[in-house]
Amino acid sequence: MSPKGIYERTEEEKERLRPLRVGHKDTEEARKNYSRARMGNKNRLGIPHTEEDKKKISVGVLKAREKPEVVQRQLERTPKMEENPAWNGGKFISKDGYIMIRINGKYRAEHRLIAEKALGRPLKRSEHVHHVNGKKDDNRNCNLLICTNSYHQWLMNKMARLYQREHFGGI
Repeated sequence: MSPKGIYERTEEEKERLRPLRVGHKDTEEARKNYSRARMGNKNRLGIPHTEEDKKKISVGVLKAREKPEVVQRQLERTPKMEENPAWNGGKFISKDGYIMIRINGKYRAEHRLIAEKALGRPLKRSEHVHHVNGKKDDNRNCNLLICTNSYHQWLMNKMARLYQREHFGGI
């Protein structure tokens, strides 16, 4: 079995791809063969799998199903959380720029956790935590303001108007 895939190339496939490896002849046929070799999932390009391909694929799927212990061993070897060198203590920065922390298997926004700790109770859904200086990763107590949704919207709009007036002359 080839280490690059689930089956060895046939002699016909090897012969068809040989010009690409040796000498790299730039002919129309060589370019066509090269693009065929790089296709991967043939159905993506509207070309159906041949019966031979279907047999090879099903053999690979059956082999994977027959040996779940191999998959299990691989999972056991993968270091979990703290043991993994890439583990960052359950912290990451979300797409929105907020710091997220893992607590009891769920990720929560750090600024909300800090606000809850300062209040001594969980935040209501209607309560928002505003970053006074606008930096979403600055979660110091003095930079957080707990407010209602309507006040938060008013505050954000007010800041946007002030920014426009300051930088664009009140456009």
